[in-house]
Amino acid sequence: MSVPPPVPIKRSMFVTVVAWIFIGLSTFATLGLLLESLLLPLIFLPMLHQQMATMPFPTNLSPIVSWFFGHALELCYGLLFIALLHLIAAISLLRRKDWGRRLFLGMLGFDVLYQLAAAAMQWWVVPPMQHAMLQMQLGPGSHLMFPNNLPPQVQAAQAAQLAQMMPMMDSMMAVTRVFGVISALVFIILFGWIIKRLCSEPVRREFTPPSAVA
Repeated sequence: MSVPPPVPIKRSMFVTVVAWIFIGLSTFATLGLLLESLLLPLIFLPMLHQQMATMPFPTNLSPIVSWFFGHALELCYGLLFIALLHLIAAISLLRRKDWGRRLFLGMLGFDVLYQLAAAAMQWWVVPPMQHAMLQMQLGPGSHLMFPNNLPPQVQAAQAAQLAQMMPMMDSMMAVTRVFGVISALVFIILFGWIIKRLCSEPVRREFTPPSAVA
C-alpha cells in the first residue's frame, strides 16, 4: 500500500508580503551603501579633509561627534554588512527556510535596538553635530559666509545676523528631533508586531518540512 504524499502547507500572504517588502528595502539599501562605500574614500573624505585644512572642527566638539566623523568609512561598511544580512534573511524568509525566519527575527530585534539608539541620538549626538557643521560652514572664519575680501564691518554684521538665526534653527532642529522620536516609536511597534506574527504557531508551521509534519 503506497503512502500518500504529504499535504503541502498553505503559504500565508503575510509572510510573502513582509518578505518582498524587506527584499525591496534591503536591495535599495545595499546598492546605496555600496555606492556610498565607493564614493566616500574617493570623493567625500578627501573633500572633508581639504575643508578641515581651511576650516577645522571647533575645539569644543563632543568626543562622540568627533568619533563619528573619524570613523565614517567604517560605519558605512558596517551598515552595508547589516543591509546584506537583511537581504539574505528576507530572501530565505520568502523561500520558507526556518533558519531564515530565525535570522529575520534576529535582524528585526537589531532593528528595534537601532531605532532606540536612533531616538537617543536625536537628542545627544545630532544637535552638536549639526551645530558643528553650521559653525564650520557659516560661522566666523568660514570662507563660505565670511570671505577674506569683505570689510570687517560687513563680517561683523553677518555674524550678528547669523546669531539671530540660530534660535530659529534650534527650533527647527527640535521639531525634527520630535518627529524622529515619534517615527522611531512607530517602527518599534511595527517590528514588534511582525516579530509576534512570525513567532505564532500558524506561521512557524509554514517553515516546517512536510516530512516533519507527517
